[in-house]
Amino acid sequence: MGKLREEPFKLYYGLSDEGGGTIVRFTKDGYLGIHISPGKTGTDTLVRASPTGPEYLELTSGMAATLWVEVVDSWAKDGNWGGYLKVACAHQKGKYIDSESGWLHVYSSKYDKVTFVDKGDYYEIWQRDYETGRPLGVEDGILRFMDDKSKAGKWNIKD
Repeated sequence: MGKLREEPFKLYYGLSDEGGGTIVRFTKDGYLGIHISPGKTGTDTLVRASPTGPEYLELTSGMAATLWVEVVDSWAKDGNWGGYLKVACAHQKGKYIDSESGWLHVYSSKYDKVTFVDKGDYYEIWQRDYETGRPLGVEDGILRFMDDKSKAGKWNIKD
């Protein structure tokens, strides 16, 4: 943990991604959530090599795509790291993850950086920074930057 990721990764909620239920996926209405069925096959991404690095492809349009992100304009200090979250999978590729009203959504422009705060066996993810930002949590299965700082979720990543 505590290391800036230079390659795309998936986010999952909690300390284990067993069963895939806690993997972050796109909802049908454009938000991001957990406990969303991936679709018929249970496999929603295909990694294909390309000259610019791995490509993450959605297998069928009827599936809820897993969110793959990369961190751009990044920084790292004292085990914590962050930057802008840019979508790396085919679904919404090149757009940014952010929030105006708290609910995470995809935008065509960058707004706020996020900070991954190393907590040992998990991360807390904060909009902007730990001191002045809002923590990422889950409300009714949908990802949200919470106004209540005590509602910080426990997040992990999978390369």
